[in-house]
Amino acid sequence: MEKNLVFLLIILVLSGCHKNENDDETILINSGIKSQEFKTGSYWIYQNDSTLKTDSTYIYYVRQGFDDQYHGLGYFTSTEYYEMWYYTDNRTNGNPSFKESIESDCVMRTINSNVYAPVWQEIYALDNVLTRTVFYDSLQIGNHMFYQVEEVTTPDSNNFYTARSIGVVKKVVRDTTDRGTWNLLRWKIVK
Repeated sequence: MEKNLVFLLIILVLSGCHKNENDDETILINSGIKSQEFKTGSYWIYQNDSTLKTDSTYIYYVRQGFDDQYHGLGYFTSTEYYEMWYYTDNRTNGNPSFKESIESDCVMRTINSNVYAPVWQEIYALDNVLTRTVFYDSLQIGNHMFYQVEEVTTPDSNNFYTARSIGVVKKVVRDTTDRGTWNLLRWKIVK
């Protein structure tokens, strides 16, 4: 009897020590694009090299957190996101009309709160499956030298040059009325 009691006690202890499997998964933003999280007050001013027209992008506000989703059968994911709302010189009623969303290793762009599409007023453009990417150790634009630059060619044949922690430093626009090469003239990055 005593042997059975000891055996039962060992089974109870071992089953009590069994790790409870947790089906929750937390997905964090890829560290490779963390340098593109800009704060409210950041801005970029570009100049067209042929028309000398200027255009600007201003961060209106940011929002960050985790998007929790239940997938059924006890499986949850919690995905980190970072949203940057911004407007350009062509804004309507002073309200932001564009939103960049960084989520794990993907980025999404929203226009006028509803439509998802690429626009030439991008804050950053990094490599992904839909684009062709070329990497540069450095790139000089005007009097400024930028390092660790990615050149992305989008499906609509626009080119964006993104420097880490700076954002888009040059864009070659081919598909809108604002065609031309736009170089970063002035900027302020709030971290």
